[in-house]
Amino acid sequence: MSTFLGARLARALRDRLPDWRTESTGIGAFDVMDPAGVWQLHIDPAGTVDLVRRGEPAGLLRAPDPAALVAFLDVATTRKRPGVSRR
Repeated sequence: MSTFLGARLARALRDRLPDWRTESTGIGAFDVMDPAGVWQLHIDPAGTVDLVRRGEPAGLLRAPDPAALVAFLDVATTRKRPGVSRR
């Protein structure tokens, strides 16, 4: 298992989600946060992703495909919520 999987995943997410904030949290570990502060991803050096939604655990992914993860996050952050206008 490569310790660079986390760094490669964080770079792929940064390239695909340029408005999300990426911060290094250690050697090969990163946090990625959406602009609204709803979703946070903790990426460890092995490429495991802890998904957190509004401070609550939302899932654990082991070396996910970056394109699939971005597609999920795109849907999760843009879906219509009751009482929230997207205009």
